[in-house]
Amino acid sequence: MKRPFILALLLCTFMFHAAAQSQIRQTNDGDSPSVALVLAGGGALGFAHIGVIRAIEEAGVDPDIVIGASIGSIVGALYAAGYDAKAMETLVTTNDWKDTFFDKHDRSKLPYWQKAFYSSYHFSIALTPSQKATTAGAFHAQHVVELLDRLLEKYPAELDFDTLPRKFRAVAADLVTGERVVYDKGDLKTVIRASMAVPGIFTPIEYKGRYLIDGGWADNTPTQVAKAMGADIIIVVPLGGLKNDIEELTTIAAVSSQADQIRIRERIQESLSAADLIIAPDLQGFTAADFERGSELVAAGYEAAEPLFPELRGIAALQGSKRRVPKSPANIEQKLHITSITINGELSEERENRLKEYLDLNISEEIGRSKLREKIYALYDDGSYAHIWYRLLPKDNGYQLIIDEEAQQIPRSLLSLGLNIEGTVTKRSASYAQMTAAYISFITDDLRSAALVQTWISEMPSFKAGLARALFWNTLISIGGYIHQDPHYFYDDDEVSAIYSLQRFGGDCAILLPFRGHAGIIIRPYGEYRYLDRFIGDSLFEQEGWSHYGINGSLSIDTLDRILTPKRGIYSSLEVDYGAEEGWNDIVRIDAEGNAFLSPSSRWVINPWALSKNLLHGTPRSVDLPAMGGTGSLDGYYRQEIRSENLFATGLRVRRQIGSLPLGFGNEIYAQLAASGGMSWKEDWTDLGEDPLYYSGAAVGIIVNTIIGEAQISMAINDEYRFSGYIGLRNKLPTLFDR
Repeated sequence: MKRPFILALLLCTFMFHAAAQSQIRQTNDGDSPSVALVLAGGGALGFAHIGVIRAIEEAGVDPDIVIGASIGSIVGALYAAGYDAKAMETLVTTNDWKDTFFDKHDRSKLPYWQKAFYSSYHFSIALTPSQKATTAGAFHAQHVVELLDRLLEKYPAELDFDTLPRKFRAVAADLVTGERVVYDKGDLKTVIRASMAVPGIFTPIEYKGRYLIDGGWADNTPTQVAKAMGADIIIVVPLGGLKNDIEELTTIAAVSSQADQIRIRERIQESLSAADLIIAPDLQGFTAADFERGSELVAAGYEAAEPLFPELRGIAALQGSKRRVPKSPANIEQKLHITSITINGELSEERENRLKEYLDLNISEEIGRSKLREKIYALYDDGSYAHIWYRLLPKDNGYQLIIDEEAQQIPRSLLSLGLNIEGTVTKRSASYAQMTAAYISFITDDLRSAALVQTWISEMPSFKAGLARALFWNTLISIGGYIHQDPHYFYDDDEVSAIYSLQRFGGDCAILLPFRGHAGIIIRPYGEYRYLDRFIGDSLFEQEGWSHYGINGSLSIDTLDRILTPKRGIYSSLEVDYGAEEGWNDIVRIDAEGNAFLSPSSRWVINPWALSKNLLHGTPRSVDLPAMGGTGSLDGYYRQEIRSENLFATGLRVRRQIGSLPLGFGNEIYAQLAASGGMSWKEDWTDLGEDPLYYSGAAVGIIVNTIIGEAQISMAINDEYRFSGYIGLRNKLPTLFDR
């Protein structure tokens, strides 16, 4: 009974292998065939490669050669270095790709003057054109290199790629000659960085005498490289292709991508003709920017390979059990013996000396691998470099440390922009919109002196122009003149009864003294003529003008990790202003605020805050009394609704991440719950008097961290059970004083 069944099983097995072998080229000498896996480029679509690799592993196929272009070189290098599909899928789903691809310096380590400037200006455009090929791109991919360095730490030095667990080749394109460049040895992370340098997005890099861009521009499916290496069986995973649904071709990006596919279609078909097995994932509905859809893309790759399991098992049978699949590399701390240090790049003599001094101080002859990474990449965080990474070249029983750097270029001219829009829904809306712009032009060769023009564009526009000079110890001094118009809101019950403009025409001189990058003192003597003008609404005050002069001093501490929706750090400020007006009416006021951001987990942010505005001496005009109110400083109350000689408020905001925007559109989406309380009193600031007034409110809303700013919509209620709505967009530091 059993013999016919066994014979039938053997016959079926023989027929299956014969069918598989008939489609696959055989080696001439009968040995196990050499199998090559070719991975195409395509941005986030390359995550589908990981699903294909998972299927290949399950089928028992063990590629001898891995070749990649662009994103294919990243996946291919990790696979060749010993990572399996499971480890790579974990990386795809846990890594923050937005932080990885965008060149963001660690804000907490930037010089204080940079923090102070970019706290008000979200966008900056260099009006001086790039002078170098290696700066012609939106991003330098610093954090990509850092990630690759960590993932490939088992291979710290330049090496022959044939010595990896699987032979590896990466394809780049020569920017000057247009040639395809195939790398079979070198520094792994640098070669990958060259292969993924998408023009316009990532800067070209200079490596060993060539200027290199994304390999997909020369050969996106490099099957011919596999043939040249003697591969007997070539498995290729193409990405993209023409979209067949016109509904998917409704954006400029989609049409451009489709046009590019038309342009290179014949070249791709020629490459695919050299393949023995083509595994083409169905990527309709995905784009090259869908890095947040990693799990879906991995699944798409696996689904494409599933119908081809018979062919894959046939290849596995031909290979036999010649080698087991290597395990993922362990994170082993390696002591490196540094014999010499070389710096590649164009640095001024002063900068080069500072870099050499830093390296001499921090890079010892014997240094751990992780310690070396920490010390080199720390140089990027202070904003001095557009990129800085390193290579290790085996030499003299040790390693030559080669520093590849691109100093942060200070443009001769710079235009910076900011935006702040907010509106409170009342019977008569209290809205406020302002765009800020700054133009900076350096007027000396040492780039330490600049002319500065600032403008605030709104219904009440303002303007300032001046000169600034950098002195010793990063101290800045400036002098300028200005025309400012400050809006002042006044209410009658739920309505805005009047808006007044306090116009200030004057000049000032400011000295900025930074301390350790986290704190700064500003001392600013000023003199101005003030004029009070009714903008709209009821006549509450006489229109009048008067002279005002004084000195203002402030101390600020800023350790925030970012300006929009901070997650960690503090921002606190103390400001003292002494002013004198006509008739020697001395006015002294002090304002203080504290903002802390705590992140107990990746999705939660807790923000306790406090604000105090006090009149220490003198009697200011009613329009110039301290004021507070609004979503930023007292929930449920309108902007500047509460006015008194002394004000205090405190509150707590709790945010939870509920979503994320696609790459290139922004970051997190949060739900926020806020509660706050405050008080006002008219007596001496140290004495609450007999009748202080108390206030409280709460709000719930949604905050979206978009590419153009932090958008918020919320509903609030105060202690009088009055409801109000708020909508706003801002891209400046969340200080409380401007509320």
